[in-house]
Amino acid sequence: MRKRAGVLFAVAGLLPGVLGLSSTAAQASDQSVHTFLTGTVAFSPSDAWTVGWGGVDSSTAEAQSLHWNGKKWVRVNTVNEGTVINGLEGISATGPADMWAVGWIDSNCLIEHYNGHKWAGVACPYHGVISQLNAVDARTTSDAWAVGDVWPSSNQIAFSEHWTGQHWTEVKTAPVNGLFVQFNSVLDLGPRNVLAVGDYETKSGSTYTQHEMAEHWNGRAWQRVGVPAFSGGSVLQGVSGTPAGVTAVGGVTVGGHSVPLIERWTGTKFVRVTQPVKSGFLSSVTVLSKTNAYAAGATGSNQTLVEHYNGKQWAQVATPSPSDGGYFASIAATPSGSFVDAAGWHSPDPNELPLIEQGNGKTWHITRS
Repeated sequence: MRKRAGVLFAVAGLLPGVLGLSSTAAQASDQSVHTFLTGTVAFSPSDAWTVGWGGVDSSTAEAQSLHWNGKKWVRVNTVNEGTVINGLEGISATGPADMWAVGWIDSNCLIEHYNGHKWAGVACPYHGVISQLNAVDARTTSDAWAVGDVWPSSNQIAFSEHWTGQHWTEVKTAPVNGLFVQFNSVLDLGPRNVLAVGDYETKSGSTYTQHEMAEHWNGRAWQRVGVPAFSGGSVLQGVSGTPAGVTAVGGVTVGGHSVPLIERWTGTKFVRVTQPVKSGFLSSVTVLSKTNAYAAGATGSNQTLVEHYNGKQWAQVATPSPSDGGYFASIAATPSGSFVDAAGWHSPDPNELPLIEQGNGKTWHITRS
């Protein structure tokens, strides 16, 4: 089982074997519960979705899908609940009746589609021993991309798939000279303009170092593009934007601790931009316009973290945190930014429990914890 290198101090993408989850043992009342919400979309203040996975130690890990109806979060059955170890890592939609969710099932990639009434499984082609999809971005009903990683033989490499309106097709990614190569997020700007970000590792002696990476799809092939070089480890975890502007987020190691990382796409490479938080990690970003964007993650003290961009600078936004802290794995908003939804988890020892907060452009409040 691979590790999720992308999140420096979180465990959203760990395959269930890392938690010791099994499909055979029965639940016990004194066992700890683990629930991770890892993706979200928002259509309106009364229509939002989040997906993830959860399980009980020595029990079954199951994909989870939750719908916000304007008053409360309601569980909506996914395809494989109660049958096999599986989980969802990302979600994207062109509308309420065309949603895609991706993740893993029994160590292989999982794709599900929601048609406005129910989730249905869709074939996920791959060539490898183990595969996982970490993110998906749907631009139209006939154009979507999903990314993650696959083990074709002895080393993990980045993995991408394209939806043509009829089926998903595996698309070869650019070669990377490293270990544990993976895409963590993808942005579909058009048939010849797709960006994917992630990370890989290099080994020196017994020391492994993370390096951020990004690739661009030009309609014919994936190609590596420039990213900043850091003396410490770095990773890009989320990417969002429009043809007018693209932002990627993640973290960089400085002085032995993680610092939130925000980068801007110039059209040929990613460059670092200034942000105010001195310790923490950003896992997700949603760009609404040139003057309105949100990024989310956690501070170095394990409190929820949201940053907002007003067209000139990034600033931290006050958000509540449970007493045991909190981590946002994903963030989404309506086009105006008047409704923002962030999802993740908090960790009352020995559990991880779901955490969802909503903002209106001014204040934030917890809607599930």
